Order: sequence, then structure tokens, then C-alpha cells
Amino acid sequence: MAIDTLGANALGTGSVTSAKIADGAVVAADVADGSVTTAKLAADAVTAAKLADDSVVTANIVDGNVTSVKTTGVGKPQNLIVNGAMQVSQRTVSETSVNSDRYSACDRFKILNNQAHFTVSQEALSASQDLPVAHGFTKALKLDCTTAQASPGAADRMKIRHSFEGQQMQLLKYGGSSAETLSLQFWVKATKTGVNTINMYQDDATKMISASYTISASNTWEKKTVTFAGNTNDMITNDNTRGLLVEWNLGGGSNRTSGTLRTAWTAYDDADEMPGQVNHADNTANNFHITGIQLEVGSIAGDFDFRDYADVYRHCQRYLYRIQGSIYEFFVNGVRNNTNYLWAPLQLPVPLRTQPSITTAGTSNNCFGIWHGAGGSWSTTHTTMGVYGNPDMLDGSVQQLGLALNGISTGFSAGECVTLAFSGAGKFMNCDADL
Repeated sequence: MAIDTLGANALGTGSVTSAKIADGAVVAADVADGSVTTAKLAADAVTAAKLADDSVVTANIVDGNVTSVKTTGVGKPQNLIVNGAMQVSQRTVSETSVNSDRYSACDRFKILNNQAHFTVSQEALSASQDLPVAHGFTKALKLDCTTAQASPGAADRMKIRHSFEGQQMQLLKYGGSSAETLSLQFWVKATKTGVNTINMYQDDATKMISASYTISASNTWEKKTVTFAGNTNDMITNDNTRGLLVEWNLGGGSNRTSGTLRTAWTAYDDADEMPGQVNHADNTANNFHITGIQLEVGSIAGDFDFRDYADVYRHCQRYLYRIQGSIYEFFVNGVRNNTNYLWAPLQLPVPLRTQPSITTAGTSNNCFGIWHGAGGSWSTTHTTMGVYGNPDMLDGSVQQLGLALNGISTGFSAGECVTLAFSGAGKFMNCDADL
């Protein structure tokens, strides 16, 4: 007689193994609801391959089960830093004897220095030598100490600064209980090892917060991450002026190193900028390199937000529009008025942040050339170039520049149309609206 039922008591413990169950013998209908619990699943037993498409829906996830740690790499973080991969360098790729406050190589990164002399350059990284290349970074900002200052004056300081418009930082929600924490990550290499400090400064509140990191090995690329708490007390003004900045300190005098590192937002004090900071300019053998800079909302740093080069370049042009060329390379049309001026409306590729200052190669009176007249004549007689009457947009930015070339030649008449070009090789015009 066939046995129709085999009771559980007739089976010895462990007698029914997975090898004795035919594939497909146990179907979902044979499994009582709730009988398969977490405790009955071996660690890692449920793999992605065993989950049907769309089987895990929001309703199946208990509140709080998906934490930030479990979402690493999901989505793309927004990098608040512009040109953090050091791709764009409009002004120069290398400048020697930098001993003042100015933008040099690598757009949006300002050198503040009254202590030593550096050669500042956009460095090309080598795949055979430089670890950041394996992570997608082929350029870096490099500072090479060429005139050392081992004993800086009390007020001396050396820094690299990146500034933000206030209207770009409203997502931080500063001034309220929801103020966002920020994570700052970057790759750094330096000859000098030891403690380094980073400051964040909020202009509207004249407050600062700081962090420190340690360079452990000489001339070795290291990745660093620091965090900054949000400022719950002070709002960032929503306009195109500077609302926030971050600075990497390279050295300073006693006025800047004698205080205490700030780990919370408090009133700014010079003495608290660089406590414990090493001096990257105490020897001409010293170099400092940095790249892969990302500032993002949150306490955990994500993967670097690589952006299209053209997008980064256009963003940099909001702060600096540079035109350069050689003789007869024309860039704008204009007209002579009835005085000593040539007027030319220059349309910008992106709006400049604000009314710019104009600098040219050498002096203005040897930079430009003018093509004029029915038969075509070339004149380089002029004195200065300025900008006048530029129409502002609602946010204070500028879409078009009214170029005015002063002291032009009397060889052509009022009302005559002209074309403006550069007068020779290596000429340029910078329209600078940086913070």
C-alpha cells in the first residue's frame, strides 16, 4: 500500500537535505506566509541574481533600513567647487615669482601670499608616477617654492582660496536648524609633511570654522577628507557677492598660528586660522600639489563629480572671459564716435558675474589694432581700453560689454565702422569679474 503522508515525526533531524529535494519541488504555494524568516536565511544567501526584476519595491523596505552607508555610489553628488580637477587655466599655465594675492594658474583658485615666492602652474600628471591619474585626474595645481621664508613675519600668510557666490550656496540652508554639513575631499602631495589646516569663512557673518589634516609621507599623493558643520545661526545673503570661501593654508606668521583650531562656527580671529600649520615655504626644495577637490552636501564624501570640460570652461567664464590672438585676428566690430573714442559692443559667451575690470597684454596702447576705411587701412594708434555703459541683468551679471578704445588715430572719420583685432602675437584681453 502506498504511503500518502509522511509525518514530521517520522523524519529524523537533518534527514531532508537540499540534495534530496528535486529542483522546483517546493513552490511558493507550498511555503506558508511568514515561514521563511531572516533567521532562516544564511548570510548573503539572497543575491541579486535571486531577486526578480522589480521584486523589491518601496513598500517592502522598512523605514530606516536604507542608510547613507548602503547608498555609496548611488546617484551623483553635486560638486560645489568649480574646476576642482584643475582642467581650466585661462590666465596662464605657469607663472614665476608669485608673491602677492592674485589668480594665477588654474581658474577659480586664488593664491594669497606675502611670505615667499612660488612658481604657480597647471601641472600635467603622469600615469606612471601620479596616483590621481588612476582616479581620472590628469591636471593639478602646483606651487613650487623658489624663494624660501623659513621665519615668516607675524602677519605673513600663504593660502589657496576658492570663493562662492552667495546665491549659489542657498542649498546649504544656513541660518536655520536644517543647515547642511559639508564634506570636502581632495588629493594632495607635498614635500613637507605634518599638520595642515583648512578654513571656511562666511562673509555675511564674519565667522569661520576650521579643520585639519596630516600629510603623512613626503612627495606622495594622499587623499584627504574633512567635514564642516552647517552654520545654524547666520544666513548667506542671496546675491552675486562672495558668501562663502574655503582656504587651504600653506604657512603663516605668529599672528595666524597662535590660536586654537575652530571646529564650530565662531567669530573670525586671525590667530585661529593656522594653529599647528607646517610651513611649506621653509625650503626651496618644497612643492605643494592639489587636485580632485570636491565640496558636497553631507557628512560622507561620494565619488568625484566629473563634468564635461566645456561645462567647466563655461562656468569659469562667468568669472573671467579671456580673448587672445595675434595680428589681424579680429574679434569685434565697432564705430568711431565724434570724439576720441571707438565704441564696440562685445557679446559674451556667458554672463559675467558683475562689471569686469579689463587688463591687456603689456599696456593697452600696444595691444589692439583697428581695420577701417573702404579700401582697408590698419592702425594701432590708441591709448587705453575700458568698458562703459554695460547693461546689467537682474542678478547684477553682465551679458554684453561696451568696449571703449580711447586715444585712437585721427586717420579715420567719426561714424566710420571699424573692426578690432590684436596688434601682434601673444596679445590678450582679460575681462575679470572674479570674487
